[in-house]
Order: sequence, then C-alpha cells, then structure tokens
Amino acid sequence: MKDWALELDRQLQEMARRRPRGSVRRTWVGTTALAGAAGAAAVLAALAVHSPQRASAFAVLDEPATDARSLHDIVPLLVRNGADLRHARAIATPSGTGYVVSADGGRRLCLAVPDRVDGYGEGCEPTARARRDGLFQYLAGPRSAEFVAVLPRDGRASGAALSHRDGVITATVERPTRITLTVAGKTTTVPVAPMGRCVAAGAPLNDAHAHARRLRCTFA
Repeated sequence: MKDWALELDRQLQEMARRRPRGSVRRTWVGTTALAGAAGAAAVLAALAVHSPQRASAFAVLDEPATDARSLHDIVPLLVRNGADLRHARAIATPSGTGYVVSADGGRRLCLAVPDRVDGYGEGCEPTARARRDGLFQYLAGPRSAEFVAVLPRDGRASGAALSHRDGVITATVERPTRITLTVAGKTTTVPVAPMGRCVAAGAPLNDAHAHARRLRCTFA
C-alpha cells in the first residue's frame, strides 16, 4: 500500500511539473489523505462522526422514527401517496397516537390522526406546500372537535387552548372557534367546530375546508 501511495505521489508531481504555465493547480487538493486506504477510511469516519446533520424543515422529522407498517391496511390514503410507514414519527394527539410520515421520496408529507373509532383521519400535501402553509387535520364529533397541525420550524399557532411540541399543534374544542396558523409571515385561519354545534351536518369528518363550507356555524 505504501508503494502505491508513493507511486501516485510521484505521478502527481510529474503532472504538476508538466502543467502549462498559468494553469490552475487543482491536482494537490486532498493529496494528504492518500497515504493509504486505512488513512482515507479514518478521515471519512471522522467526518461522519463530527459533521452536524442537516436539520429538517419540520422539527418533528428530527425525532426518532417509529415503524408504523402495522397501519398499512387502515391508512389507504397514506399508502397511495407512497408513505414511508417504516420511518414514521409518532405524535401525541387528543385521541391517541398519530403519525407524521414522509412520502413519495420526501416530496410529500402526510399526517394520520386517530378518529376514536377504528381508523384515522388522513391527509397528504406536497412538502413544499406544507413548508409554506403547514399541514393540518381536524376531526369533528358531536360534542367536540380535535385539531392537529404540523408546522415548520418558523410556524406558530393561536386562537384556542393549544398544545405545542416539536412543531406539532393539538387542541380539543367544544364550541366553534378559529385557529390561526402563521408560517413565514403568511396567515391561514382554520374554522373548527363540533358537528353538534352547527346546522346541516354532513361534511366529511376529516375535511376541514368542506366542513366549514357546508355547515353553518357561529365561530368565536
């Protein structure tokens, strides 16, 4: 291995002597790492240990992963979007453990919230849109509604008794109210209401926008 390194160094010096006048001397960059394969491996190992990992735009995605493949048959929307259930992030919601899941090779972000019966409210958005607006779900029951949002690091929420952890916002509301999400200076107001407090019930329980359009509610 030493003879190989010496020969490589000799060739590099020969190339340097022959280079045209004024050429850029790039040949020498990193040559000190070529003393041998073992030395190069040690350098790479040190870089792997000491280089900081790039933080995700969403703090929750930097949390330890959870294998949620057991949900495969009850989260069809996530499956259709190519969710990586093996590396889901478990989150606490008012009705139990929910999941934030990267999908489609990181191009989409999905949220699954338990519905207190036998399934999950599901939603997926392009990751770029979720970075701009956040990602949220709410499930409206007869007496209360549960709201869950996933916000990027610069996001914040207001408008109800909210719980915050790692960019995950949760709330249980018993009367019509509005929750305001602010991301990068852009504000989105989400009307949230229990179905029993509104007229003309019948919107999909996990479709916040349709729920707000089809029901006549008086929001706080």
